Amino acid sequence: MADDLLKREPPSRSSLAELISQARTELESAVCFDHVKAIRDQADALRGYAKSIGATQTALNAIAEIKIRAERRMGRELAALDMNPGGRPPKTGDSASPVSKPTLAALGIHKKWSQRWQALARIPPATFEACIFEAKRSGEELTTAGLNRAAGRILRSNVAQTPQPAAGTPDGVERQLEALERAWAAAGDSARRMFMERRRMDRPPPASRPVVRLAASGAPGETSPQIP
Repeated sequence: MADDLLKREPPSRSSLAELISQARTELESAVCFDHVKAIRDQADALRGYAKSIGATQTALNAIAEIKIRAERRMGRELAALDMNPGGRPPKTGDSASPVSKPTLAALGIHKKWSQRWQALARIPPATFEACIFEAKRSGEELTTAGLNRAAGRILRSNVAQTPQPAAGTPDGVERQLEALERAWAAAGDSARRMFMERRRMDRPPPASRPVVRLAASGAPGETSPQIP
């Protein structure tokens, strides 16, 4: 592990390339969330040290690419994971089958990191690879936030250049429905719950229906509002 080597001795410029290659190989073979997170943390530490010894921007970006690819993988896992919204679970459970769902704190992940990593995971593969390639080609510093911004610019530009059907046409309605579905899927569980609760609160009360009172003879009488 790169982290273990850093603890033993500072890497030389020649061994830096070996550590980058090793971290890249480990990321490709990683199969669990904790392993991917460990590789991400090691790459972050290695990048900090590489900066301190004056490594080239090419080497720094190679390390940053490993870190970002690990974050993208974790973002996909976090998006698919039904995170615990907080509070006390309805039941206690036991150590073998706990009832409470994992929290970001239990996973050792800050909420801001989770949001950035899930944003990385939502970038289409072609756009993601294009942003990585362009940053490495231009020699600009490759960062998670910078890649998210670059991907956002590309996606907005693509949308602006794509002819949009008129809103009233069948194609336009279908496009709007697709956009709503994507927005709903991208929203977190807490946002969806808040939306549904707000809709419930904003919904007007049901209108009272009149009740027909019958006279003793059975003929209809006057009407009066139904008492809920």
